Amino acid sequence: MTEPLHWRDFITVTKTGIVKSNVLSAAAAFWLAVQTVGRSGTDFSGLSGFLLFLYTCVGTALIIASGCVLNNYLDRDLDKKMERTKHRPSVQRFDSRLLLGYGIVLGIAGTLLLVTLVNLITAVLGLLGIFFYVIVYTLWMKRTTSLNTVVGGLSGAIPPMMGWCAVTGGLDAGAGLLFVIMFLWQPPHFLALAMLRSEEYRVAGFKMLTSESGAKETKWQMLLWTTALVPASLLLYLLPSLGDLYLTVMTILGGFYVAYALQGVYGNAPNEKQWAGKMFGYSLIYLVVMYAVIFVDAAL
Repeated sequence: MTEPLHWRDFITVTKTGIVKSNVLSAAAAFWLAVQTVGRSGTDFSGLSGFLLFLYTCVGTALIIASGCVLNNYLDRDLDKKMERTKHRPSVQRFDSRLLLGYGIVLGIAGTLLLVTLVNLITAVLGLLGIFFYVIVYTLWMKRTTSLNTVVGGLSGAIPPMMGWCAVTGGLDAGAGLLFVIMFLWQPPHFLALAMLRSEEYRVAGFKMLTSESGAKETKWQMLLWTTALVPASLLLYLLPSLGDLYLTVMTILGGFYVAYALQGVYGNAPNEKQWAGKMFGYSLIYLVVMYAVIFVDAAL
């Protein structure tokens, strides 16, 4: 007998962890843009600046939540085969039509909020994020090719662009650089998760690099993406709002990240699962510390 639906289920299916991390990236980019543009004479202080920040974060959260709910809707047939996901409300309790409608309503609400209270380009970026995450990544590539991790990174790289464009009103080099950094961060992060859950993904039918090409190729890919990420992250130092604190912290942080990746490739890790767990955890540390340093250094 199907368990009754609980109000918490409506929160769970939005994947709050993903929502929080993406809103954090948008908020950090917003703050960085404010500090950069502010040095050119634009004032974002006071209530109007705070409200713009609030609208951007709420709108971004609704857009990300929409994508996650629609992802749950499309993946529910495969999620029931995985230990990690078979107890999700989308599998156990939600009526499929209600789940689909909920995801669509969240997306419409987020888009309308961004269009009316932020600007059109931020809303368009949000819709592009949903398109890549739901249609290209979830509906198509997760079931057909191990390149899904790379292509899925496009959607995850859009929220910091949204935060930046909410301030500047347009795409420029700063928005592009933030996009590149987040795009490069995601493959080593999600490939580490894929290694931790490789057998579950294989049984469920998801096309992951770990099952298609093996652990050795996956570790090499993680090293390549990590090696590209570190110098790209350091390029933010070129912005006038960031200084030596950012450069120093990110150089040290990036050095450890590459060292961990090398450890996996050259076989010095105690075992693959343990190493993958360390890489997954460190990828989160890297991201959170980077945004924390952006908030602090840009304010100095």
